[in-house]
Amino acid sequence: MSSFYEMINKAMKERDSQYVRKEGEVYVTDIVTCTLKRNGQFDLAVLFRGIALHEGTQKFLSDYLKGSKVEVEKEVSKRYGDYYLKGRVDLVVDGVPYEIKTANKLPITPRIEHLYQLRIYMYLLNVDVGKLVYITFNEIDEWTINKDEVYNEKTGQKLFQLVTVDDNKIQKLINDFVSRELIAPFHECFECYLVNKCEKSLKARK
Repeated sequence: MSSFYEMINKAMKERDSQYVRKEGEVYVTDIVTCTLKRNGQFDLAVLFRGIALHEGTQKFLSDYLKGSKVEVEKEVSKRYGDYYLKGRVDLVVDGVPYEIKTANKLPITPRIEHLYQLRIYMYLLNVDVGKLVYITFNEIDEWTINKDEVYNEKTGQKLFQLVTVDDNKIQKLINDFVSRELIAPFHECFECYLVNKCEKSLKARK
């Protein structure tokens, strides 16, 4: 009889095998993730917890949120030159995209790469409002992003930094990703989990 860990590991590999990248495809998550950070390794338990929370939340809302149109893992795409940008939005409820993130503790403000990920989804969906949701073991936090501001739904806290994207910015992110020069595209080193290991971050702080 397989152990639970072995079953999870096997299921994770099978899940990963279903996502086959075709030539010329670039994902939204690719262009908001530092090339150096992509080399980091996550513990299986951390990955599983994130997937379980994501898929559990998606199924729960799609099953029980009556009276609303709920779309799970909604695909978005657009061609940029030689590349085809693709993404899957966690949830779209009545036309509003929701990006769900799991964390050990709530961030004081949203991570900049998460804001850009959601903003790119909004741009590809051609909508003006999106929601970024953080889920921890015992808390849920929600940020709303629109054309003019980013604010916390519970506290009303607003961010001074607006996150904007257009085709030119997206094209540059794609080009940098393909050339493996996508290094801290949003100057996010200070909040990266590799902050004390990454040579770029250590040099920047000297």
